[in-house]
Amino acid sequence: MENLTLLIKPASFRCNLGCHYCFYKRVGDIYQNDAAMSPETLEVMMQKAFDTGARHFHFIWQGGEPTLMGLDFFRDVARLQKAFAEPGQVVENALQTNGILLDDQWCSFLADEGNWLVGISLDGPEEIHDHYRFFHNRTGTFAQVMGAIERLRNHGVLFNILTLLTDKNIHHPDELWNFFMKNRFTHLQFVNCFEWDHETYGLTDFSVKGKEVGKFYCTIFDRWMKEGIPKVSVRLFEDLLIYHFHRRHVSCCFMGSCESYLVVEHNGDIYPCDFFVYPYWKLGNIISDEINELIEAPCRKDFAAMKGELPEACRSCSLLQFCNGDCTKFRQGRDGGYGETSAYCESLKMLVSHMEPHLGEIAAYVQGGAGADAGRNDPCPCGSGKKFKKCCGA
Repeated sequence: MENLTLLIKPASFRCNLGCHYCFYKRVGDIYQNDAAMSPETLEVMMQKAFDTGARHFHFIWQGGEPTLMGLDFFRDVARLQKAFAEPGQVVENALQTNGILLDDQWCSFLADEGNWLVGISLDGPEEIHDHYRFFHNRTGTFAQVMGAIERLRNHGVLFNILTLLTDKNIHHPDELWNFFMKNRFTHLQFVNCFEWDHETYGLTDFSVKGKEVGKFYCTIFDRWMKEGIPKVSVRLFEDLLIYHFHRRHVSCCFMGSCESYLVVEHNGDIYPCDFFVYPYWKLGNIISDEINELIEAPCRKDFAAMKGELPEACRSCSLLQFCNGDCTKFRQGRDGGYGETSAYCESLKMLVSHMEPHLGEIAAYVQGGAGADAGRNDPCPCGSGKKFKKCCGA
């Protein structure tokens, strides 16, 4: 095994915020309000992960809010990783957090360990952010999040901004871009809010629709081309460009099957995806089962194959080789199945069409800018692993 990615929910669905749109709240119907990963479960998980013999480990800590576990829990994480890792094995950690608990002690730990990337949830300027992201008493969290970001910067911790696109920010791309540039945010990831209302058999009011997402990204792309290259990374643009130039998929939602990681709940229960933490998709438990067995579980194979069950409209689409039908979650229909065309098919088509006239300009930048000092037989500066003459220098 070359790579192993575990998406870990050490505090399960528990959170110190009461965000209106949180999709993981529903896991409270499965687990208890005091859910927390025990030291024993943590140690078994780490030992079994490294026992797989993988060369590259990516541990993603999410929730709920993972920092509710406390700093000592994550100090144990770092200690166990160092104890179990063999020479040559690469370990990376990503912490997705609302930032509320990130004080100087937290930031010192994250900086000292060196292999941590922090994702901060921030939906835009204060009025937009606080509309849905608030404490349980409905007090906004914007000031606390911005304070946490400043502390991360002061300690030299790598971080990116994760913005959930909702009905409150989807129509304000310029306002969001101006805010992000003013605050010198250089790594941006936008996530479509897509939540199903099982009473009305339609999307919730705070979810976003395909055409409006397409318009949002086209505006952001124009601003990126004018002001962002090369200093700003936008995740979806990178996904599209890496595929266009190198025919490689990066984000799991665009891969051919859903089997790029395992979800580990607080008690060791394993699922194939955090959008599908339901009893009937439970693969096993990290305490009683080996990771290699969980990876090969028939239930996981069934889940992975579900993505390939595409409607005819997808099979004849020119974007199929890139999106592979998009995230299975986005293909949910009124019947509860996942055989529909992605709700964001239209947005991808809009963005690709909008980007196409600029691909030559982007390639020229890579060749003439980042590749200015590269010889024809040197490794390409873009990181593809190919020679410059066979890649961006072609």
